Amino acid sequence: MPESAQRTRVLLLALTCSVLIGGAHFLIKWSADLSARLGWLDSSVLARLALAYLLMGVGLALLLLALRTGALSTVYPVIAARYVWLVALSPVLFSTESWNLYKITGAVLVAIGVSLVAGTDST
Repeated sequence: MPESAQRTRVLLLALTCSVLIGGAHFLIKWSADLSARLGWLDSSVLARLALAYLLMGVGLALLLLALRTGALSTVYPVIAARYVWLVALSPVLFSTESWNLYKITGAVLVAIGVSLVAGTDST
């Protein structure tokens, strides 16, 4: 596989890992909010938690595949980029969340950093 195609594959694996693990975090937050009303042993709460941990497991498997051929210094920042979209979506999905200048500034800086790291060669 050509080096550029391999690099693209690694970045896509890392990005997919980020989305899956971020989605799991949303499910865990949703479960925590729901458990306040229904209790932790409610079947809908447990189903959401089970799905969250399944997503985390698949995300971990994709992380391992990405790290197998990609540099940690490139893969990990892409995975950490989930902070950007978690900050962006949290206030939309959860009434207890909000945006503020610090969160927005942090998210923008993380996005810039990830794009710089992901756009450089690991050699």
